Amino acid sequence: MSSLVKIYYKYADQTDRVIGRFNKVSSLYRQKVNSSYHPYYRYCCEYSVVLVHDIWSRFCRDIIIESAYSQPITATGRRIPKAPGISDKGSVLDKIKRFNGNSAIFPWHITIRCTRLSNRLRLNNSATINTSLVTTPSYNYTISLIRNFFVHKNKISADKMRKHFDDDLSFPFNYDPTGLITDINPSGTTNLEEWVNWQKTIARNAVQ
Repeated sequence: MSSLVKIYYKYADQTDRVIGRFNKVSSLYRQKVNSSYHPYYRYCCEYSVVLVHDIWSRFCRDIIIESAYSQPITATGRRIPKAPGISDKGSVLDKIKRFNGNSAIFPWHITIRCTRLSNRLRLNNSATINTSLVTTPSYNYTISLIRNFFVHKNKISADKMRKHFDDDLSFPFNYDPTGLITDINPSGTTNLEEWVNWQKTIARNAVQ
């Protein structure tokens, strides 16, 4: 039996594992900035952002595709009927490809693209999914910008990230991105963990 709750728990378990390892390494990063291990700790922290970004993208993909064809059970016990014109997973993927300009590579990490797709597929739980995904504050875009900089490390990705943080007066971007994600905030967690905790709240609401 398909269940949206199982998708959520899979997502939460994967992110918890990543954040658990990240917090250990980020502590070493903060303590040993001048040591020979500093580059190793930094690379591990950067890769954690890449993983978090990928796990979130797969969560968005799974709840939309499963909601379209597998008649999954929600957290409230409601069974979601198949979307109109959908017979199986293949027909869902065909529609997504057609809606995506005949490309099989869909940007699952982009919230607005996911909500538009949910509407175009006419999911029976599109209101729940869309309302959850657009919840504020949302750090999906923040994580995506930092991930893109860590992966590409070019002027375009750097400029986009700098503008984002310069526009947010609560997060003036005046130091290295690795320091930004590993810093401890007033709540006592690293910034990356706090952002992921917000994502988990959004994910939990999306499967209701």
